Amino acid sequence: MSTQQRIFLVALILAGICASQEMLVRVYVKSWDDLKKISSKHNLDIAGARANQWYDIVADRKTMDNIISSGLPYEVKIYSLELEKEKVRQGYHSYEQVNQILRNMANNYPTICKLDSLPIPTYQGRWLYGVKISDQPVYEDPNEPGFLIDALHHSREWATIEVVLFFADSMLKSYGVVPEITQIIDNTEIYCFPIINADGYAYDYPYQNSWRKNREPFGGAVGTDPNRNYGGCSGDLPGDWGAVDEGEASHTPSDETFCGAYMNSGDETRALTMFARSHIINAYMSFHSYSEYLMWGWGWTTSDIPDATVCARFGTRMAGMVNCLGGGTYLPGQVPEILYPVSGSSLDWFYSWCHWVGGIANLSYTTEVGTSFYQPVGDLSSIEHENFKALKYLAQLCRDSIPLLCEGVVAPPVIYDIGTVPPNFTIYWHPVNPQENHPVQWEIVELSNPNIKIDSLESGTSRWLLQGYTLSTTQAHSGTHSLWSGNSAGINNAVRTIYPYLVQPGDSFIFWCYYNLENNYDVSVVEVSENTKEWFNLDTMRFTGTQTSWVRKTYSLAGWVGKSVYFRFRTMYDSGTQSGGFYVDDIYPVSFFGNVDTIASNIPDTFYTFASHSVGDFYYYVRGYNTTWGWGDYSGLKKVTVLAIGMPSIPTIIKPLDFACLPVLQPTLSFYSVDPDNDDIQYRILWDTDPNFASPDSATTGLYSSGTVVDFVIPSQLVDGATYWWKVKCTDPAGSGYWTSYTT
Repeated sequence: MSTQQRIFLVALILAGICASQEMLVRVYVKSWDDLKKISSKHNLDIAGARANQWYDIVADRKTMDNIISSGLPYEVKIYSLELEKEKVRQGYHSYEQVNQILRNMANNYPTICKLDSLPIPTYQGRWLYGVKISDQPVYEDPNEPGFLIDALHHSREWATIEVVLFFADSMLKSYGVVPEITQIIDNTEIYCFPIINADGYAYDYPYQNSWRKNREPFGGAVGTDPNRNYGGCSGDLPGDWGAVDEGEASHTPSDETFCGAYMNSGDETRALTMFARSHIINAYMSFHSYSEYLMWGWGWTTSDIPDATVCARFGTRMAGMVNCLGGGTYLPGQVPEILYPVSGSSLDWFYSWCHWVGGIANLSYTTEVGTSFYQPVGDLSSIEHENFKALKYLAQLCRDSIPLLCEGVVAPPVIYDIGTVPPNFTIYWHPVNPQENHPVQWEIVELSNPNIKIDSLESGTSRWLLQGYTLSTTQAHSGTHSLWSGNSAGINNAVRTIYPYLVQPGDSFIFWCYYNLENNYDVSVVEVSENTKEWFNLDTMRFTGTQTSWVRKTYSLAGWVGKSVYFRFRTMYDSGTQSGGFYVDDIYPVSFFGNVDTIASNIPDTFYTFASHSVGDFYYYVRGYNTTWGWGDYSGLKKVTVLAIGMPSIPTIIKPLDFACLPVLQPTLSFYSVDPDNDDIQYRILWDTDPNFASPDSATTGLYSSGTVVDFVIPSQLVDGATYWWKVKCTDPAGSGYWTSYTT
């Protein structure tokens, strides 16, 4: 083609693009970094890709100018996405129609299907509905594996909705007819949520918008990319929310991959994580479009996930089951290998949370279905049927393979409240999901001689774990030292407290900061964690731009009262301008313990007894060990005050014992305790449907003579069919005793 012909063709293309019209342009490159010739910060709307071969870019007039100027080879695949959408819109279901379909499923199959929803609505007030498919849909069976399927994180990826609806409908119709599917439903709890980004879909579906993000405004723009808004629980900083060093996401509110003001700022992402934390999810599949890929983690790196061998083997098998529209089968692989690097995805959050925090055996996948956002309706049947095969296979794996071949790290256990005790006392703890992570031994650590102070950093960093931050004398609020983020392109640096802090009523986290960060590109955040894996932002804003005088920041810790937490500062840079960095000084509260002693590391049971312990205040945390992954993370900290006084023994439970099926709704609980001084004893009883006793009913009974068996009748009727946990402790004139381990 001559230069004159090329100029004429470009002129025709540009003349056909109005300012608001969007095209789909395929750009041919040899690497992800080649796209910097179009946008130096990867601020591009990538629709689909074949890594290191081509990338489909949604292009307005300005982006098209940049593509042409880059000199990269390209071709226009779709001249108007708006017109393309209008060709197919009537063949897809609206948000309201999808909800009605889900209701119909629950009504038509009430014995195996229940209408469900995520726990909170979206920013615009829409509920995210789904269905639970199980042989006991109204009962959460802790002994059955869970399989969660979702779709439409990005609101223009319409075909994904239909894939999930087709799967749910086909499973329900096949129950009792197809033995294989009947077995799956009888032994698995399946959760199907066809629309995650409801606000975005309600905006994109009826109008000509080609919209990707949600609809919550921030920073002068509208929308967060839900699939860049999740946290990471792997402990690897480049895998946390907000990492942008390789264009995995963006901190610019107007960008298509804007990761949000903070982790889980989007109500839809917060809702999905809340749901997952309250269920056992052994397999997860998230549907996106397009490119005909089946992928697994990590999203930000080609380093292996802990269960990489099993995950890749099953993922490759599933991809081979799904035929492409044009021949061949779906391409399997890790996200960065076949697509592009991503941070803050649901895929990485699900796997890392289940593996490290929940202690759950889990495999998580993402499928990119089809060849277009607005897939021709005639292609849907093939896409639905092909992906059904992979989903059915994953459901079978969830039931018979994942729990056998995978295992979670031993999750941080929960230590029961103790309070004030005599020198002879026992600490009890409750394992979290032990059927999923199989702990074989426990370690208990005692901490004492606490010192809590405002840390001016003048005594060094002995209270801090430096993860890229350093001690600096360039800036300081008081004295001559502060903590500094560093100032290099592409950093993901952090600093966190080494010792946990036990939060008291009225506490706040306070510090002074000074920063110069490239506005809306480089960001610092302050975070809190109970376990050093799952972090939450203390602020609904982030630090970016310029603050070149020291400013005091105060954050209430009301939501963490009674819990022990770690504090962290984290800074994320893209690959561009370095403006100076983030400094922090005079931080409070920062803990230190003069004595940290491992009491025992080979405890076979979930309790440990101390004899003739010295008096005073002591703190304990516990962690578990399994043969696959070694030691898990420590539990939260529990304070124990040891006094030299005679206390009644922990009550002995006579009935009902664990997992008793009770014939009455007001059962009798029988127990007794022995007081060393033969004092009369009063008992306090708690019962709750939550094993953590979040909102228990309670009663107090007594006084009773030491050793007397107490028959306590629950004063009000329990809910028929529900599972209850209960525990009891006793008190004598010397003070309060300690709780039994709960029973069910």
